[in-house]
Amino acid sequence: MWGYTERMTVVVLFVLGTVVGSFLNVVGLRWGSGRTLLGRSSCPSCRKVLEWYELIPLFSFLILRRRCLNCGEKISWQYPAVEILTGLVFATIFNFQFSIFQNLLFLTVFCIYIVIVIYDIHHKIIPDKLVYAAILLSVVNRWLLVGSTLDWLSRCQARTLCRSSLGSNAGFLCYHPCFLDRRRRFPGVPLLE
Repeated sequence: MWGYTERMTVVVLFVLGTVVGSFLNVVGLRWGSGRTLLGRSSCPSCRKVLEWYELIPLFSFLILRRRCLNCGEKISWQYPAVEILTGLVFATIFNFQFSIFQNLLFLTVFCIYIVIVIYDIHHKIIPDKLVYAAILLSVVNRWLLVGSTLDWLSRCQARTLCRSSLGSNAGFLCYHPCFLDRRRRFPGVPLLE
């Protein structure tokens, strides 16, 4: 059983995750749009700048009953879904037995993945800069988990590395724009359009 400290740690991490999830919504929606990340949030329908009490993760969505206070337009379910998902990721990752630095790397990579999903849902394209950042951080984290590059050469680690490389390369070949022509449909390869 978890003690009081462990339960409160999970609650605090979940709340912190919802706050970060709210920011990830902003990043995913503003990426590549020319809008700065530093600007105030506004209603997508009426463009009214939102007050602080309209921006509290999860609670504002529930208290406002999924509607803008100014124009009454419905607020997308994307906002609480991303906030809850990010909160769960934050609460879950810190339960693993990794160092603080590795936990922060994991969280950063997952946050990049969440931004990629948000952007992909809205624009049907994945930004290369985000993918390259996630790959770089994943490689750094893998290096930290194994200990040194020479440990990758051991039999067990080499097999694991080979399997993970084959899987990631297969996914890369299936979905990378260089190898996937969106004008043609290939059997067995799902396209989101």
